[in-house]
Amino acid sequence: MRAAYFLFLPAWFFLALSIYQGIEVQRSYVAYLVAVRAKISDRIGPIAQNMNNATQSQIKWLEFGLCVLRYGSSSTLGGGCLLTKPAREDTEGDRNENFSAWVGDLHRGYWLWEANNPKG
Repeated sequence: MRAAYFLFLPAWFFLALSIYQGIEVQRSYVAYLVAVRAKISDRIGPIAQNMNNATQSQIKWLEFGLCVLRYGSSSTLGGGCLLTKPAREDTEGDRNENFSAWVGDLHRGYWLWEANNPKG
């Protein structure tokens, strides 16, 4: 069961790549602002292209990371119920005894509640 948590490692890797691409977008944007202010028009095109590429990569890695998290968590949470064995096998007699005890506790609880909360 614990090995299923290794499914989250690729998600963290993809999210780290997305953050790195976000930093690249920020760097390109600052370079764009400096180029516009300095009136260096021949640099604006490549800077804008780099910003677009980094933005697309950022979104792509974010989507990969979120997909891995979604399927990793569903396999960890949902699969855990299917992969674990019960502690012991219940027999029909045990189930009846447990149910009878539960009904008895429920009945006693009702009478205690009724005794402590009189009507009227």
